[in-house]
Amino acid sequence: MDEKMATFLGLLLSDGSIYYDKSKRTYCIQFTNKLQGLRHVFMKLAHDCFGISRFHENKCTNAVSVRFFSSPIARALISLSIPGNGVEAKHPHYRKGTCNVPVAIRTDRSFAAAFLRGFASGDGSVYANKKYSILRVEITCYYPHLRTHLAECLATLDIQCRLTGRAVLITGFDNCKRFLSVSGFLDESLVSDSNSPKFGIAKNSLASLEFPAKLSI
Repeated sequence: MDEKMATFLGLLLSDGSIYYDKSKRTYCIQFTNKLQGLRHVFMKLAHDCFGISRFHENKCTNAVSVRFFSSPIARALISLSIPGNGVEAKHPHYRKGTCNVPVAIRTDRSFAAAFLRGFASGDGSVYANKKYSILRVEITCYYPHLRTHLAECLATLDIQCRLTGRAVLITGFDNCKRFLSVSGFLDESLVSDSNSPKFGIAKNSLASLEFPAKLSI
């Protein structure tokens, strides 16, 4: 485990997937995100971590995915995140609802920060209100088991959070400031809601734009 692998796993558990492609008789590891910058980060990390140099891009309606094929890598990734003996099946399934964030990540500060940086870049948002000095980070996650592990990663970084039925919420200016300074988002993670006045701005810079006197990141 290293920081690059931790970030790769964060991206994979947010907007990624692993499945067995029967037609190719091998596993597909893919990352689906409309931001080209994040897809490039996924490819760079796959190259750095596994030596992958051949990728395929797939477009379906509004979704764009980048993928590569490898059974050994898929099985290694599944073994890191699937608890119990699930990997003993002929073609083990990768279901996020039962995935673990590896203990090595949850208990190490640098790995936890790197993992959260990847996960939040895929499924996280930051909200700021200059008038009322409100700052909130919301990491969307629909799986209770995974939300608990995200909270453990945050606790390792001394960041308090609150769990809802669909997200991990980081509230309070000091908590949010700590998250943005020790983990935050990848630089390529932008505000992607076209209805937002901050559309296209890097998430990491949003808080500093709203609170220039209080927060420098």
